[in-house]
Amino acid sequence: MKKNLEVTTHIGCKVLCKYCPQSKIVEAYGKLKSKNVMTLSDFKKILLNVDNKDTKLIFAGFSECFLNKDSVDMIIHACRQGFKIDIFTTAVGLTKAKILKMKKAGVSFYAVAFHLFKSDRFFKKDKFYKTVEFFKSNIESRVCKVVEVRKVFSRAGSLFKVDKKPGKLVCLNNFVYQNVVLPNGDLFLCCNDFSLKHKLGNLFENHNSSKKIESERKKIVSLMKKEDSDIACRFCEISSCFDKNNNIRFGTNKDFLEKDDRFKDKIETVNKLKQKIKEKIKKENI
Repeated sequence: MKKNLEVTTHIGCKVLCKYCPQSKIVEAYGKLKSKNVMTLSDFKKILLNVDNKDTKLIFAGFSECFLNKDSVDMIIHACRQGFKIDIFTTAVGLTKAKILKMKKAGVSFYAVAFHLFKSDRFFKKDKFYKTVEFFKSNIESRVCKVVEVRKVFSRAGSLFKVDKKPGKLVCLNNFVYQNVVLPNGDLFLCCNDFSLKHKLGNLFENHNSSKKIESERKKIVSLMKKEDSDIACRFCEISSCFDKNNNIRFGTNKDFLEKDDRFKDKIETVNKLKQKIKEKIKKENI
């Protein structure tokens, strides 16, 4: 199974985007009593337990990666190790010097999304777009775009309360295989697990495809099918459930999903596949 690994380079993001529940992650991580900042040495140790053939790296997670002083060196190292790399960034902390350092090292990205964010402290529109244009002029990437938040996620109930979803669930983005590694090496379910409910393992100790971590992923999939489970997915906009006719139906956040073209495409694809399966079963029974 192809995987994505989101890298959280530090805990406690000072950008404080209005739709990012930083207090939740700071509180949850504080209980672990672990180091708050990932060093280059830590990152190299983590990559020893990650296969570049089946895992793409995403510098995002629970914080702005460029606020870590070692982030550019981490990106350069990952690139030299043969990893495909995505970045989701507010551009806070991203300077011309850092961009030119990556250019000199021959860094290229698979996809880059500049997050047009909302923050009382840091957002300066002119500076943001100047940084984006300078980046585009100097760094190669297959995709590079500005992304604006259209609907606010609850972050699985961490930002605001949502109703618990019933039935058997499926993650429309397959986030069971897009996990987040923290500065202490702990691997958690996904970027919506701000309360750190679902630890899968530790990448200082376990390989990303080890039996232990794969077993924890399978547990999550199993719990998604159990209506009495209290997993984060039951409070997440990206999960959806099935009705008796085996078609996807919307859960709590119907408006969010219906108005987002990304999810419409996924729903249409899943329903077409299910229709083909139904037709095949019907044909075999004739």
